[in-house]
Amino acid sequence: MSEEQAEEEENDDSDENDELVKAIKAEKNKPRTHPPAITCEDFIVDISFSPCKNIIALANIVGDILLYEYSNEETKLINTLELHLKACRAVEFDDEGVTMYSTAKDKVIMATDVETGKLKKCYEDAHDEPVYCLRTLDNNKIVTGDDGGTVKLWDMRKETPVFNIKVGEEHVSDMLTNEDQKYLVCAGGDGVLNTIDLKGRKIYVRSEDYDSELTCLGLFRSDTKLLVGSSTGKLYLFNWKEFGLHSDDNPQSGVFTQGGGRLAPYHIMGQYIYGKK
Repeated sequence: MSEEQAEEEENDDSDENDELVKAIKAEKNKPRTHPPAITCEDFIVDISFSPCKNIIALANIVGDILLYEYSNEETKLINTLELHLKACRAVEFDDEGVTMYSTAKDKVIMATDVETGKLKKCYEDAHDEPVYCLRTLDNNKIVTGDDGGTVKLWDMRKETPVFNIKVGEEHVSDMLTNEDQKYLVCAGGDGVLNTIDLKGRKIYVRSEDYDSELTCLGLFRSDTKLLVGSSTGKLYLFNWKEFGLHSDDNPQSGVFTQGGGRLAPYHIMGQYIYGKK
């Protein structure tokens, strides 16, 4: 190879390196569209976003709640709350983001002031069985479901539950209501969807038995449709107020088919929300 050819090859390599460096710099200078990842030492069992601030609560398997402030540029740990003696099961903010509710395998329900980290309310031995899930109804009321199928409604202004009701023999995996808060839908480990009449304090309806655990619930289409997930990955679609039997499911296709139309999935914050396509 001549000296001239060697020089040309070196210049080509230099140009390629320059382009690579430029591409790397351009990528670094791109505006971020989402917060950086949060890495934790302990397994995270539940999360909750504050409704009014850029704060996320992470509940972990050793009983702690970690509060992170986030932006597209950074995530910053602002508080570590050592609340429970056993693994956390659920964490939720109230509607104003002022109070954070948590529960754990230790059967304790806690209400904590988000700003100060101080305990506002504590219910010890809140259930006979470990609490599995928790949902807020308003700034004073919450509902909890346990490993034995019991659901309780709590008012933070009272020392005992407003009422409790047995909805099944296995754990209550998720609960959900809508803005009217007339019905509380409960998904169970026994494969049954139980709906509680909150005002009447009684079971409104029990669904047919499904062949797998019902694991999660979601509302969409202006709260007129209820989506129920199962441990086998199968999804069931219910009309709101018609909780006895699903109106559609997705056994194979991965999408719902209803009335000749097609319901396509939309991925929002880690959940699939289905809308007509």
